[in-house]
Amino acid sequence: MATSIGAWALRGYGMWACERTDSGAFIGSVGIFQPLDWPEPEIAYSLDRPFWGQGFATEAAAAARDWLFEHFPLARAASFIRPDNHASKRVVERLGAVCEGTFELRGSRYEHWVHHRASK
Repeated sequence: MATSIGAWALRGYGMWACERTDSGAFIGSVGIFQPLDWPEPEIAYSLDRPFWGQGFATEAAAAARDWLFEHFPLARAASFIRPDNHASKRVVERLGAVCEGTFELRGSRYEHWVHHRASK
């Protein structure tokens, strides 16, 4: 929790609670994640299992990405996804991200997906 709160003070972005608009039910978290050892800002999302496969992750991740690019002059952001997490890869593919390869972070292997700022 301290990392999430501190991110807003240090970087001006972080994670949000994600709720259903019709009921206000908490379904997970979404936002911009970048601990000090992260290579670049990450479009991150984590939803509770009952809410998987309903489009919430795609909608929330798109909103987080759009908010980041609207408020910060970054050319790109990332999503770091474990190679066996096919559902998350489908989410970022729907958002137009491209995989730039794999790397190790904190002892785990990740695919490095990149979201590029849309050209105007």
